[in-house]
Amino acid sequence: MAVCLDRKTAPVPTAVMRITLTNFRNYEKLHLKVTEQPIVLTGTNGIGKTNLIEAVSFLTPGRGLRRARLSEIARHGTSSWSIAATVMTPAGPVEVGTGLECATYCPHW
Repeated sequence: MAVCLDRKTAPVPTAVMRITLTNFRNYEKLHLKVTEQPIVLTGTNGIGKTNLIEAVSFLTPGRGLRRARLSEIARHGTSSWSIAATVMTPAGPVEVGTGLECATYCPHW
C-alpha cells in the first residue's frame, strides 16, 4: 500500500534543535546546535557517538537507551550530571532537561 503525503497532511516532525551536556558520560561540557534536517554522527570508536544518542534518549520517560543506573551516568570523577535541550514540537519549541545532583552520597539506583 502506498501513501502519498503533501506538506498539508504530513505530520510535523519533533526535532532536538539544541542539546547541552554537563558531566554526562565522556562529555565534560557539550553545546550542540543543529537544524531540523537529519544528521549523521561519525567518529572513531569511543569518541562519544552513542553517549550523545543516549543523552537524547534520557529526554523521554524511562531509563535511557542503555537502561543504566542514574548513578552510572556521571563523567568519571564527578557525581552530578545534566542534560538540557530545546525540542521543536508541533506546538513550537519546548525546553526540557534532566539530571542528577549528588551533594555527598548517592545510593546505587
